[in-house]
Amino acid sequence: SVMPVDAIAFLHAYTITGNVFNSYEYGGFVIYTSYPDLKVFIDGRADVYGGELYELFRRALSVPHYFELLEKKYPFYIILLPYEKEHSALHCYLHNSPLWKLAYFDDVALIYLKNTEKYAPLIKQVGFEYINPVIFDKSNKEIMEKTELYCGEYVKQLQRSPHVQITYVHLGILYQLNEKYDLAEKIFLQGIAVFGETYVFNTQLGILYRQTARLQQAEMYFKKAVSLNSYMIDAMGNLALVYYEQNKIDSAEKLLKKILVKHPNDETARTMLRIIKDSKSN
Repeated sequence: SVMPVDAIAFLHAYTITGNVFNSYEYGGFVIYTSYPDLKVFIDGRADVYGGELYELFRRALSVPHYFELLEKKYPFYIILLPYEKEHSALHCYLHNSPLWKLAYFDDVALIYLKNTEKYAPLIKQVGFEYINPVIFDKSNKEIMEKTELYCGEYVKQLQRSPHVQITYVHLGILYQLNEKYDLAEKIFLQGIAVFGETYVFNTQLGILYRQTARLQQAEMYFKKAVSLNSYMIDAMGNLALVYYEQNKIDSAEKLLKKILVKHPNDETARTMLRIIKDSKSN
């Protein structure tokens, strides 16, 4: 697994010290780079900690109740976790808790600080009130209502850490939601300039161009995305739609059949094929 090099550099830069609730795989790295300033909760020595504590730790990553039990028993003031959707329940709990504030994130890891008198000034300086990339959901009601505030925090993050890919992705999506299509396009193209031709930026540009009725450009970017990752279904499905909307029926049908070979249970592809079949028979 990738180690949280930049996250640790952030902790060092702001002289953040104390007990850390960390993921299992990060323990040894934190000890190596930061002991005794940072004291880990757990590391790779499972035999030292014992099965009961490890099981409680494992549950805490998925069930906030167990996290609260651990926090009461082993007080910690810093949380260092990998960027994984798998533990989104814990991230959601931390995001909504007044006791914790997200202070740092990149494409590898996130850092939360306990909202105590000691860390309050730093939280005010670098913390995030609204955004949390792990639980980002563009259909979330709060995001829809507070798009400008979310954009503001992602812009702050972009200025502070310009090499975090997910920042460009989420900011571009937020601009789209706010119908700021020129800004969304600019951010996605900047993402390609910084990170190269990636699946995610080409897919997002395709979605943007389709949304704004620039179908030839949408087709071009969806094709790029499919060439970069032919298994991911988003770009393939959208490319089939763009073919259909440009009356390239044979190309749409061929691609939809390819989708069903890789994803036989995809109902959207099945529905589109039925529509095409019906249109041909009429």
